[in-house]
Amino acid sequence: MTIDTKLKIGEMPQPCYLKEMGDTSLESDGGYIGWIGMRAYGLDEQLKDFLWWRNFRIGNLNAGKSRHDAAAFIARIKMEMEAEAAIGLPVDLATSNRDTNYVAIPRNRGLYGVYVQVDKRQMFNFMAMMQGISSEGELKLENPSEFKRIFSQAKKVLPYHKKGK
Repeated sequence: MTIDTKLKIGEMPQPCYLKEMGDTSLESDGGYIGWIGMRAYGLDEQLKDFLWWRNFRIGNLNAGKSRHDAAAFIARIKMEMEAEAAIGLPVDLATSNRDTNYVAIPRNRGLYGVYVQVDKRQMFNFMAMMQGISSEGELKLENPSEFKRIFSQAKKVLPYHKKGK
């Protein structure tokens, strides 16, 4: 994605070191730590910065069941952690290089990255370790209308995976 093009809803966001999109780095030991993230559409259909959390296997993101599962996962994170999440390309941390701004993307079909909104990422990490995330069924029972609302928003902004990549 070049600087003069704007991401559209449904397009797959590209991960990068966020310092390219604004200064979100943390100073440590006299240097800067670049965080891998991406600019993607949030639940309100506005472009936002998200930080990479982890990779997960979901299958073909263009298929109905996988799209449902990915949107439900985003809804679960929002309801349980009060943080927005986005789905994007997976990241290979072992071969990525922040000095050269190279983000390695594994070519593994069905593998995607989960990214969490920048301002909630650190607390999200702690909370996810401490309590986990409730199942889709549990959240639907607890608050069906809220789950349905967030699920619909997530499904609307979820990207498609381009064929052949």
